[in-house]
Amino acid sequence: MTEQLLAELFGVDRFLVPQGVVNTAAKGAAGTYSRIVSKKVLLCYAPEKPSILAPSAGYIFAWKGYFGASRFGSRVKKFRMENLESDRIEEETAFDAKQIAPDLGIYAANVIA
Repeated sequence: MTEQLLAELFGVDRFLVPQGVVNTAAKGAAGTYSRIVSKKVLLCYAPEKPSILAPSAGYIFAWKGYFGASRFGSRVKKFRMENLESDRIEEETAFDAKQIAPDLGIYAANVIA
């Protein structure tokens, strides 16, 4: 079963399955991994392209005043740390996710046994 087949089955444009995992073990202990999102469903309406005139369950707003940031509110810095004999890469993101129209979405927890 693929995400595309699930979208067709439910009659929606897109069906997304979160894939993120987190290590919840104490520092130095053997890894204990679990899914970040599990047994939960979020169904919401989002237009193909964002617009002030288009209804949407929510939008993600990027901060445009962030020095050196892309239009998505992120920037990447790379610099040498000679004392560690390595290069360091840092990424910063400045954004805010906002719920716009609560009636255009539904969230349910513990929907899968």
